[in-house]
Order: sequence, then C-alpha cells, then structure tokens
Amino acid sequence: MLRLTSVLAIVSTSILILHTQALADLPPFTPQTIERYREAIEPTPAETAYLDIDWYSELRPAVQQAHRTQKPLLIYVMNGHPLGCT
Repeated sequence: MLRLTSVLAIVSTSILILHTQALADLPPFTPQTIERYREAIEPTPAETAYLDIDWYSELRPAVQQAHRTQKPLLIYVMNGHPLGCT
C-alpha cells in the first residue's frame, strides 16, 4: 500500500510541476493575454475523452451494451461513502 501511495504522489507531483511550468511560460496576466491563459488552463479534448464514454449506473444495461457491441466491460466497485465521510 505504501508503494502505491508513493507512486501516486510522484505522478501527481510530476503533473503539477509540468502544469506549473506551462503557466510560467505565459506572459504577465493582462486583458490582452487573457485568451492565452484560457487556452493554457482549459482541458484539451484528449483530457476530457472520458466524457464520451457511455457510463452506466446499473449492471444489466451495461452488460447488454457490452454484449451487443462485443466490447469488454469495466466494472468499478466502491465501498464506503463517496466523499470518504465514514
């Protein structure tokens, strides 16, 4: 578990560093440069590709769709409160 936590910390820190470096390359924030900042901050289509996936909250329709399209089915199961308030 400690190894997984360490890997996640390293990956998230690397992403933060890369994002910070990308913002550091931008000119000072002024009304004329606001569009460049917006482009740097907004997610790219590749970063929001997960929104195009048909997510199901019930198992039966998901299994039927996977069977019809001959595609694999990913089942994500979680135990506990979604906000960690248990």
